[in-house]
Amino acid sequence: MARVEHGSVHLRSGRTLPTTTWFARREPTATLLALHSYGDYRLAYEEIGPWLAERDVTVCALDQPGFGETAERGDWPGWRPLLHDVAAALVRLRPPDGRPVFILGESLGGGVAMAAMRLRGMFRPAGLVLVEPAVRKGVRLRLVWDLVFGGLALVRPRYSRRLVRGRHPQLTEVARRRLAEDPLVVRHIRADAYKGLLAIGDAASAAARRLDVPTLLLYGRADGIIPARLFERAERDLAHVTTTIRYPDAPHLVLQARGWEAVMADVLAWMHGGTPPLPGSPGILCRRGPPPFPVAASAKALPPGVPERIREPDAAG
Repeated sequence: MARVEHGSVHLRSGRTLPTTTWFARREPTATLLALHSYGDYRLAYEEIGPWLAERDVTVCALDQPGFGETAERGDWPGWRPLLHDVAAALVRLRPPDGRPVFILGESLGGGVAMAAMRLRGMFRPAGLVLVEPAVRKGVRLRLVWDLVFGGLALVRPRYSRRLVRGRHPQLTEVARRRLAEDPLVVRHIRADAYKGLLAIGDAASAAARRLDVPTLLLYGRADGIIPARLFERAERDLAHVTTTIRYPDAPHLVLQARGWEAVMADVLAWMHGGTPPLPGSPGILCRRGPPPFPVAASAKALPPGVPERIREPDAAG
């Protein structure tokens, strides 16, 4: 059984972000840094973490500011502080031994991962794995939504709506129980948080055309929570770097749904330079892009004293 360690990373901003690491059973072939979706926290990866560890990949998941066991759980820290702190934490968590590092982001985490790639001081991972990332290019009536939620956040920033979590029938039992019952899951969204999510989606979409990191883009189509046109637009913007796989019968939380093992087998094959989807996978290949960077290209040493305060992205919000 894979060794698990709970820890934390302390940042110059004063925040402490809790982490959970599943260590590869043998010599690790790669490290995967994992970012959760809105409302969730690091144990969103409690199923795929041990699975990858058994296959010689070390997985480190962290709580983003305002979620999980962070001191600010339930409060929105602001989209820029969230982005800067997560980027700084990823830099800190990168192993020093030069093995390939991948960043996986689901929904909110995917948008944060995309936007972080444009920040000064951020290392270039071997590849990005984006699972239905938070992007906004292609949203209809985009400016209207900006005005509505921008105004509401200005007048009543703490106005909130309850979120129904854990009821989707395709989720695994572990995911359903955590999302429905775990007190560390945030089950509301405030007006200021919604405005911040829109800003992160804008920053992620703005970053797409300039990304120069090999990227695996995954999305499900069973529940239609997020319109497919947003991912199709992101796919076009990422055309020079992305391999895209669509899972027609999977819900929004692809990695937390039954059958996630087949999805993760595709992810692992791509990380190792293979050509997913694998035979028997339910995934449909939409676009094939470049493989992840080889070890030599992703093993450059970090300069000493990498700054934790990173330049803001050139995006609206």
